[in-house]
Amino acid sequence: MPTFSYTAYNQPALLDVCERQARQVVAQQDGRVDKDAAGKEWFVIPRAAAKPGAYLPTWQAGPVAVDLAPYSGKTVTVELVNQPDGWANEAVYWGGREVKNTQR
Repeated sequence: MPTFSYTAYNQPALLDVCERQARQVVAQQDGRVDKDAAGKEWFVIPRAAAKPGAYLPTWQAGPVAVDLAPYSGKTVTVELVNQPDGWANEAVYWGGREVKNTQR
């Protein structure tokens, strides 16, 4: 079966991974998987109040930090890539780039 162009997964494998992750999230949220008389499974997730994080407009996103310490003393190439993948209105604006040498 062919795979997607951007991953090694094919459709059945991707659905399998998604199901496993969904089951993990249900368990992490103190939920359970019930079966009805016909054997159909249902995810039962306890009701909880939403806990949203602070509002941060995408145009005011904070800095992205990458620790390059493992490459200390080596020559490396660092690329910032904005590669649209077919979604509508995709754009990234780099406000600046900076490499800092910090002491730990």
